[in-house]
Amino acid sequence: MVKQRIFTPEGYKKAKEKLAALLQKRKQLTADLEEARALGDLSENSTYHFLRTQLVILENQLDELKESLAHAKIIEPKENKTGEVTIGSKVEISLGGKTRIIEIVGDGEADPLKGKISMGSPLAKALLGKKAGEEVKVPAPEGEISCRVVAVKN
Repeated sequence: MVKQRIFTPEGYKKAKEKLAALLQKRKQLTADLEEARALGDLSENSTYHFLRTQLVILENQLDELKESLAHAKIIEPKENKTGEVTIGSKVEISLGGKTRIIEIVGDGEADPLKGKISMGSPLAKALLGKKAGEEVKVPAPEGEISCRVVAVKN
């Protein structure tokens, strides 16, 4: 059974762009590998062995990305008349006396440094379906953390 991958439209577009870049990189790496192979004795050709390893890593990345895109489900932002947090929502939260804005995205799109958190994270799971003004409890290793939903933007 293949797991469906959830993407926001922006995340899907970036994944397609990454695929194109990796395919281009594979072309270059393959050409470089052919040049290294032409140098002769492969048993002592460290460049050849390095490039071969890089190509295997790249092929694995390509396979994983192709699989994700093949089973992608794109969550289109929709008019949110209820004001509930959904995948793709930008949520202003108050946590520990500080407010911050986070965006709930598909698992492969998460980038906490940019405020994009995975829909599978404990915080996102606690926020999904909540509205502005609601308090949520988020499980954490040191115990539950409480935060408040300040605003929801879709």
